[in-house]
Amino acid sequence: MIPGRELDALVAEHVMGKKLPTTVCYFEGDPPSGPVNLCPFYSTDIAAAWEVVARLTEAHKNSQGYAPTFEIYSGRDDCDHQEWYAQFYNRYGSNNLYNCEDGIVLEKGRTPPHAICLAALKAVGYEGD
Repeated sequence: MIPGRELDALVAEHVMGKKLPTTVCYFEGDPPSGPVNLCPFYSTDIAAAWEVVARLTEAHKNSQGYAPTFEIYSGRDDCDHQEWYAQFYNRYGSNNLYNCEDGIVLEKGRTPPHAICLAALKAVGYEGD
């Protein structure tokens, strides 16, 4: 999934737990049908993406009080384009963290916010359409 308002809406609902009317996260280019409070631009704004990281790390503390670790790093794909990787994992050995048997979620994206959003959706078990 590409960065944009559709991804932002999915993150708002599935990760951040916001129940939003469909007009709140309208797609770019579509004018709102009245005064609305737009959901944050999670997939394109790094400040909003950090809110997603904070939500996941706080929400998934294990019984010993340890929060999952988050890492973001860059690399290059086969075509020599910059890529970003977002990873959530629990270095203290919590089982079944984020609906994954090995407790690790790793996703790549075009930018840091994009990668964070994709990893966050995977972490909460969102499979997509």
